[in-house]
Amino acid sequence: AGVHQGRTLTLLSQLQTSLDVETVVRLFAQECAKHVPYDSYTFSNKVDGVEVGSGTAARHSCHYRLMVADESLGQLTLTRARPFSDGEIVDLEDMLVVLVYPLRNAQLYQRALQSALKDPLTGLYNRAALDASLLREFNLARRNKTALSLLVLDIDNFKTINDTHGHSAGDAVIMALAASIAAHSRNTDILARIGGEEFALLLNATDAAGAQVIATRICAAARAI
Repeated sequence: AGVHQGRTLTLLSQLQTSLDVETVVRLFAQECAKHVPYDSYTFSNKVDGVEVGSGTAARHSCHYRLMVADESLGQLTLTRARPFSDGEIVDLEDMLVVLVYPLRNAQLYQRALQSALKDPLTGLYNRAALDASLLREFNLARRNKTALSLLVLDIDNFKTINDTHGHSAGDAVIMALAASIAAHSRNTDILARIGGEEFALLLNATDAAGAQVIATRICAAARAI
């Protein structure tokens, strides 16, 4: 009992050192390997877009859906060449009990961070996220001697839309334009809503001529909405 309690406390203390989901899972996997050897592990949570793992999948596996109060935290799978013994499965499940609350805390923290950086209407980044991205991308561009461009876009006569058709219609226009800009941007671009009807698109590795091409494409798509 004393050995079991000591292992639980050690694992818990390890898991509480981080609020990053991937780090929490890796720390669990490292500690787990000391007691239940495995060839590979994978963890995925499609809701948060998290997928982490290590090793090469083998024939035998233990697969768990991690839950807290009917809330899915993700799925964890361990594999290895030889079967897991009943005793190892008991040990593994005891350790999983310790994992779930630190994992849930990390997920809630990460979601709160993401929410603080997102515009609630469009789901795009907000001004705070853009400011942080600008500094990071500027430093990267200067270090790597690459081009960096910024497009700032707004909706012409937007006040007239609100005054004539109401704010719900204005919101619908903003969401439609946000979706259009996102659809005609590159995966590496950073798109943010920085004001009522204002958007900014940060284009890494893009000079003025390239930015002009992208801006023309976005304006043409906006006219077709």
